[in-house]
Amino acid sequence: TAASSIDVVGLLSTAGSAFFSIPDLLFTTVFIFMGTFFFTVQWTEIKDFLAHAFSPMLIEGTANLRSFLFNSVWRWVKAQMVLIGITCTELCIAFLLMGQQRPILLGCCIAVVDALPILGVGTFLIPWTLFSLLTGSFRKALMLLCTYIFILCVRNTLEPRIVGERIGLNPFVTLLSMFIGFRLGGFFGLAFIPIAVLSLLELQRLGYISLWEAHAKYK
Repeated sequence: TAASSIDVVGLLSTAGSAFFSIPDLLFTTVFIFMGTFFFTVQWTEIKDFLAHAFSPMLIEGTANLRSFLFNSVWRWVKAQMVLIGITCTELCIAFLLMGQQRPILLGCCIAVVDALPILGVGTFLIPWTLFSLLTGSFRKALMLLCTYIFILCVRNTLEPRIVGERIGLNPFVTLLSMFIGFRLGGFFGLAFIPIAVLSLLELQRLGYISLWEAHAKYK
């Protein structure tokens, strides 16, 4: 009976919390839809207001920076595709040497997760290595471990250079900004800090800011 009472009380508490959260959820939903509607309908007026509220130089700089960042992000995506392609080739060769079934398909599928921070292909290769050890497949475990270490070394060596060349950032600056970004904000910081550094360099190049004089050597 006591357990039933506790269950009933917990159920009533949960139901009450859900009921009282409905108005907040409803208000938020209505606010988002109405805000989107008015923003879309009055976009011309909003754009004219911003054009009069801010200087033409600031508006022009924002438009240039937006276009530059869009192109930079697209180039970053293409750089990641190049790295994934390299990883896919390495995996396919390793699986062929191991005599693994469907090596091409398996290598392509595992290479897709290479974009994940920290582990990358280790998301699959590390558990697979441990499983091989537990099942007595020591040769396969050793080959999987060597494959993972080799892929990790190649990616960490090539990523700063390939990404830096694609987005126009010095490889050392790219590596440093990626390290600082990851330490500060994880995966979000890993992507955000290099973009922020790139934005500062572009604003400096366009003459909208003046943080240092001899900035060309960093690019």
